[in-house]
Amino acid sequence: MIRNLEIERLEESSSLRPEATASVCRAYIEHGMHAWPQPVKLYYTGPMFRRERPQKGRYRQFYQIGQKCWRWCRRTGRRENIGKDAAVDAEVIEMVMAFFARLGLEGVKLEINSIGIASAGRSMWSCCARN
Repeated sequence: MIRNLEIERLEESSSLRPEATASVCRAYIEHGMHAWPQPVKLYYTGPMFRRERPQKGRYRQFYQIGQKCWRWCRRTGRRENIGKDAAVDAEVIEMVMAFFARLGLEGVKLEINSIGIASAGRSMWSCCARN
């Protein structure tokens, strides 16, 4: 369900993005990306807004950076999220670190943690070592 945050002022109505995932999913469908060379890799960045009262240390406006990596499964005729693949994880980490470097941020430190199973961690590290 897509929810719009509305501000009523001077008889005008504006919508603020609550987050970008739904918009990216809609673009995938509306632009026929299932027919593009697979997998389809998309990213987004920008200001988003919370409707609920923010918790301590959080603000109504925040910036979100995200990515989606999908492929169309011809067998099932459905979109598959392949974002759980270790190679995709490594690519996203590299993309974000390159983004921070281009921003000129100093002292950026990458810390990797996993709450997954040990075999998944070994798979990710072997992928990173190959690349």
